[in-house]
Amino acid sequence: MLTIGKKHETNKEDGEESNKKRWQTLGICVNYFSLGLAGGCIGPTLHQLEAKTTSSADEMSLVFASRGIPWILGSIAASRLYLKVRGHRLLWISIFSISICMALTPLMTNLWALMTVSALSGIFMSWVEVGVNTMVLWIWKEKVGPYMQLLHFSFGLGLGSSPFLVAAVMLVVSDSESQLLISYFLISILVGVSAFFPLKLESPPIEDEIDHNTQYTNTQIDFRFNHDTQTSKYRNLILIILVTIYLLLYGGAENAFGGWISSYAYDVYGFGEADSAYLNSVFWGSLTLGRLFSIPLATKISAKVLLIVDICGSISCLTILLIYQEAKIKALLWTCTIFFGVFMAPIFASAFSVPQELQVKVTSTTASAFLISSGIGDMIMPIFIGWFINPKLIGNSALLVIVLSVFVACLILYVIIFSFGISTMDKRINQVELQGLIQLEKYWE
Repeated sequence: MLTIGKKHETNKEDGEESNKKRWQTLGICVNYFSLGLAGGCIGPTLHQLEAKTTSSADEMSLVFASRGIPWILGSIAASRLYLKVRGHRLLWISIFSISICMALTPLMTNLWALMTVSALSGIFMSWVEVGVNTMVLWIWKEKVGPYMQLLHFSFGLGLGSSPFLVAAVMLVVSDSESQLLISYFLISILVGVSAFFPLKLESPPIEDEIDHNTQYTNTQIDFRFNHDTQTSKYRNLILIILVTIYLLLYGGAENAFGGWISSYAYDVYGFGEADSAYLNSVFWGSLTLGRLFSIPLATKISAKVLLIVDICGSISCLTILLIYQEAKIKALLWTCTIFFGVFMAPIFASAFSVPQELQVKVTSTTASAFLISSGIGDMIMPIFIGWFINPKLIGNSALLVIVLSVFVACLILYVIIFSFGISTMDKRINQVELQGLIQLEKYWE
């Protein structure tokens, strides 16, 4: 009876702990949703911001750059701040600051002022980005898989909702300047309200770097290499660098396509401003739904299979759009944009699990490097497209040509990563078989 009572008490404690973790995760997802809401409004308001600041399309690409560099510097700082300050307090400061930046954005009347506000928001956005990804890892540890997909789903939901809000304002309000003001003030209010949500929640315990020499038992088994440690470190470093480059390219492609698809539809296909905003929203919406569908898929299919399917699917969509660009078939643009978003959806989260599949442990420093590389891609790729839109260079097809080239490079990197990773990976004992051996050893004892 005493044993049964202890077991019941343990189950109750486990249930309370799980509920606390779910509430913590919910708060983090709300914060990531608000970050997506703030980040998704630039694309559909690009033409209004151009008019407000009397800037050209290639000059507006500097707005992306002005956010990118502070984002990278902020990410480096955040990786240390979250080891010293309670996560939810830092999230509150960051989200509330982003809300203020959103309110200031439509008030800027020249490009440099707009770039300054964008740079400030980039710092606080990086704090949120690093914080939410790190804290979810701290909360769920080895069980993080579906919760990481849920986290990125909430971000995509925010990105998809933002253009819908902008498009709705455009339908109700006729004056262009009023559209800009109302859109950003509305998003600022929503982001500001979400900042107070995490204050009621307990932050997860702060964890420092994982010791690679730690011994694991039961479900946490450290499969290490049989060859010498130095060779293993070099192999792991090479794989981490390759995945980092991969995420740099993918992050840039995603942000560039989401940021420029509205302008592309407006300039090439003759879409109106509202329809261009809706197309942008549909892209982020399909990306969000794809992430939702990828949650159960990730439990059944390996990252290796998911990635090759997604890369090939993305290349197919871009190739079709490029081939039929001169025909200007609007239905084809809508369709390919939707499928492109769905195919892109699982790539980022799947890339995070690739090192683990190849017996490379991912520490918080490694995760920070992945996010920073993706941020560099976010900064560089839109600038390249802004430059090459110039008729003297590639012209209006620059978006498709550059993003397609990036995905071809991702395909080549995929082949290199898995060819090198698998060829240098020691055969390891199946975890189920190992558990069986442990039980057998206990039996004979």
